Amino acid sequence: MEHAARQARTVACEQCNAPIELAGLSASVVCRYCGHVQEVPAAIIEKLTRLEARVGEELDAAHREREAAAGWTTTAAMVQGKGRVVQSLVAVGLAVGLPGVIIGTFFGLLHLGVLEKGALEYMGPVSGAATMLGFASYIAWYMVRSRSKVRRPDAGSTTATCPQCGATTAIPIGVAVKACEHCGADLMPCEAQAGEAVRAATDAHRRARMERYRAERAGMAAYSKVGLSPDATTALVGGSFMLPLGGGTLVFTIGMITGSEPYSPAIFVMWGMTLGLAGVIAGIVLWRRRRKARICEGIGAAAKALGGERLGGLAGTVEWLNGFWAGPFDLAMLVAGPYNDSARMTVDGFAVLFDLDAVAASKHHGARALLLVACEIPGMGDGQDATLQLTPSVRALVDRVSAMGFGADMQAGGILSRADQATIKAFISRPGAIEKTVPSAARALVEMAKSLGARPVGGT
Repeated sequence: MEHAARQARTVACEQCNAPIELAGLSASVVCRYCGHVQEVPAAIIEKLTRLEARVGEELDAAHREREAAAGWTTTAAMVQGKGRVVQSLVAVGLAVGLPGVIIGTFFGLLHLGVLEKGALEYMGPVSGAATMLGFASYIAWYMVRSRSKVRRPDAGSTTATCPQCGATTAIPIGVAVKACEHCGADLMPCEAQAGEAVRAATDAHRRARMERYRAERAGMAAYSKVGLSPDATTALVGGSFMLPLGGGTLVFTIGMITGSEPYSPAIFVMWGMTLGLAGVIAGIVLWRRRRKARICEGIGAAAKALGGERLGGLAGTVEWLNGFWAGPFDLAMLVAGPYNDSARMTVDGFAVLFDLDAVAASKHHGARALLLVACEIPGMGDGQDATLQLTPSVRALVDRVSAMGFGADMQAGGILSRADQATIKAFISRPGAIEKTVPSAARALVEMAKSLGARPVGGT
């Protein structure tokens, strides 16, 4: 980022009027031409020191945000695509290959007479410790490698005109003193340039923070894909019973037919249990699919009522958040359960997201139904806590939304509204509840955003 040239400040010698070298913001300086010693006003040094410190803090914070983003991006790459294959091969190598090498080494040294038989009792502990150390070292190396590639952000420079010779010099953002490239005079940014430096550093910090938000969300979405689907879990659990029961039934049936096993009426009980278990597994899978289809149909109808569309769940939710939600988002709400689905809508120019996880994903991640209105609310600074003074009209809208089963929380990214548990249960038990409630609640939330003087966000 480069700003328009403005006249910089400098300190001139009181005796000969030559430009003074500030030598790193020293309180006392010596003229290089006539040798006169003079003091630099404390106010100038204080302002420039504060400028360097403020810009440095913002850029350091931006660097930390980018390092965190790189960590999330790296760990997400470990569990998906080619990265997942590579990590699987590394895991097999560390879990199987490394102990194998150590065991082989022990026996080799034993065969050569270097070790005695009593040393074999240490073989197990040594191979186990080496495996754990190998995993820890690999993960540490992987994370350090990703962060080492992250460079400290550069906020750009501002172009300054030297008051001594009239030439222009680029002063890097955050640098308090820069020598003129032509006459050597030490230049200091003027008040306007100092303000631009702080804004540029703050913007760099904000961009890095948004980069971290996006990486966190994408990382959580990648982790959620690692586990088995509900249908696969049902088949796996049911199959663990089906294999011995169905296999035994089939073996005994073949034996009775061929005469190698005596006939027993119990075979019919075994067949009944086998078919019954198969029916239970199939029934659970079909019931889950129908239940989710009904939920998805309701979400699709609600989205259509507001000119939107279904997003299909977590991946679509993350894409919407990374495009519109310019603020933090609780990562616990990006853990998807078996019935998770979402939709995007537009109400009077405001981007709206509806995310439903009708059944708890785990004991630590309960069921949820969220409505998000992406907007910039005056008084809600990016990444800052703020308390808004709500007008009577806004409070009336809060009560109206509450009557529909939703709350209203003003955040840096906009308005986040959570449904209560009774409303969530109604969404999965009563056909049409989603289509009836969600569009009305979305309109009320957008009306609330307008009453707060919020501005729609078209993308972050």
